[in-house]
Amino acid sequence: MKQAIAYIRYSTANQHDGDSERRQIDNTSKWCEEHQATLLDTYKDSGISGFKGANVDQGQLGQLLSDIDSGIIPKNSYLILEDLDRLSRQNVRKATMILYRILEAGIHVVTLKDDKIRLHDDEGSQLFDGIMGSLESSRAHSESKTKSNRSQHNWNQMHQLAKEDLKPFTKVGPKWLELNNDRTGWNLIADRVALVKRMFELSISGWGSSKIAENLNSEVVASWTLPTKANRNKPKWT
Repeated sequence: MKQAIAYIRYSTANQHDGDSERRQIDNTSKWCEEHQATLLDTYKDSGISGFKGANVDQGQLGQLLSDIDSGIIPKNSYLILEDLDRLSRQNVRKATMILYRILEAGIHVVTLKDDKIRLHDDEGSQLFDGIMGSLESSRAHSESKTKSNRSQHNWNQMHQLAKEDLKPFTKVGPKWLELNNDRTGWNLIADRVALVKRMFELSISGWGSSKIAENLNSEVVASWTLPTKANRNKPKWT
């Protein structure tokens, strides 16, 4: 029976809440079932972009490559990806080096989007797919760069308009402020302002942030942190 590993990556929290992660997991399971493969492990980079290579330097892709090099992942295993751009959205040279590194280590590469298997020992296929992989990486990198530039331009433009009109350009502000109804300015939240002042007074008197947080929790002062899976019932000060 074939042995497989999966690598899943998506760049934003919205993709986690949406369809990206589920789609990649479901399609991976479907491929394993159709090809009688056992899924040994899944490496997942949640909310990490491949544009600047953070998934290699700080994420699970770096761990995957290390496990391939050390032999933890057996040779002739199948690495399952949704598409080559899951590996990297860096420039062509860097993205192609990652693909070749995996193939040269004796790992087959599966891309679900085009239903293609790149066999590590098929040199002719490697050459062709390396070229195609380069073209795909170039496209992905170009798209990411365009989106990045567009986002930065929009952000700069909103900043400039805020300076000129002296109006908020986002509803997100300090936790002791709230946007007024006509979105022209901020209103103070009295009880939170009082708590901020108290925090500063405690800090001036020599208290550290951990001690202040511990004291607020002991007094059961409601935290301003939104609930998460880890603190769903009662968010605490940290």
